[in-house]
Amino acid sequence: MYAEPGRTYTLAMRFADYSDPTFPYMYHCHLLHHEDQGMMGQFLVLGPDQVPAPMAMPGMDPGMDMSTHGGH
Repeated sequence: MYAEPGRTYTLAMRFADYSDPTFPYMYHCHLLHHEDQGMMGQFLVLGPDQVPAPMAMPGMDPGMDMSTHGGH
């Protein structure tokens, strides 16, 4: 999908079978310099009766090693 610079878009998708208040999905642009300028983030899919779980900030959990990014 081409998104013109400076415009706001709304994307409607159905995630009826994939709601989880603790596991965020990720969106991103495949151009690295766009990711670095904010075109990358996360969102939660919640069911009608679900509320978002508290999320830890990256780097705040000493048990997570994010240095290798899964070898990618």
